[in-house]
Amino acid sequence: MHPRSQLASLGVHAKKRFGQNFLTSPHWSQTLVDTLLEGMTPAAVWEIGPGLGALTEGLTKKSPVAPCVFEIDRNLCAYLRERFPGIDLVEGDFLKWEPREPLDRVLVLGNLPYNVSSPIFFKLLEWKSSILRMVLTFQREFARRLLAKPTTPDYGGTGVVAQTFYELQSLGVIPPGAFYPKPDVDSEAICFEPKADPRVDRTAFLRLVREAFSHRRKMLLKNLSHHYGKDKLLAVFETLGISSKARAEELSPGQFLDLAESLLPSRS
Repeated sequence: MHPRSQLASLGVHAKKRFGQNFLTSPHWSQTLVDTLLEGMTPAAVWEIGPGLGALTEGLTKKSPVAPCVFEIDRNLCAYLRERFPGIDLVEGDFLKWEPREPLDRVLVLGNLPYNVSSPIFFKLLEWKSSILRMVLTFQREFARRLLAKPTTPDYGGTGVVAQTFYELQSLGVIPPGAFYPKPDVDSEAICFEPKADPRVDRTAFLRLVREAFSHRRKMLLKNLSHHYGKDKLLAVFETLGISSKARAEELSPGQFLDLAESLLPSRS
C-alpha cells in the first residue's frame, strides 16, 4: 500500500514539525538494512524514526534480535505496535531518551528527520563506545558536511568530528522520489564504522573544534588564542608543522587530532 493510502487509512498525515518523509523504495530499504546487519552479531538493534515501517519490516525479518524503534508520533506508534507486535517500541523524542541499562553492541538505523540530524548525530556520539555500526540517512547537504574534505566549502567542525571518530562510507544519493511526501532535496545514506577512541577527552576535543571554526575567515591562531594561549599555540604549531596563518578549514581531521593531543589532557 502506498504511504498516502496508509496515512489516509489511519486518518493522519505527514507532519512537517516532525520532518516526516517516509521511505518508499524497496531497493533502498533492503540496501540500508543489509548494510547495517552484514557481518554483525548485535545485542541490540535500534531504528530512529520508523515512520510507516519500511525499514522496520526488513529488520523484523533479518535482525537476530528484536529491534527497538523510537517514534515520536503517537498516531504512528499505535500503527507500528499493531503491524509489528514483536518490536520494542519507545514512544517519544529520541533526543530526550536515556537508557536504563548499560548499552552493549548496538546497531543503529535511521532515516533521520532533516531538522534534527545534527543533534541526533551528536547524541549518538555519546554512546559511540557501545555502538558497532550506524547506517543513517540525512539531507544531502548535511551528509556533504560529514564527508567533506579540507579547504572545501562544506568542510567544518561537524566533518572533523565525524571523520575523527568514524570511518565513513557513502552508500549513495537517494532521490526525492524514494520518499513520500517528496522532499525538496536529495538525501544521502552513510555507514558509520566507529574508530578507536582518541587519547584526548571527547568533550574537550569537541570544544576545540567548535572554537577553531567559530570564525571561519579568521586564522586558527586567533580563534584559539583566548583559550589556549598564543605562545603555547605557536610552539605547538611549529612542532606540528602548522602555519601560524592557517585557517581551520585547511587542517585535516588527523591534524586536528594531533593538535588536540598536544594541547589537551589525556582522557582518564
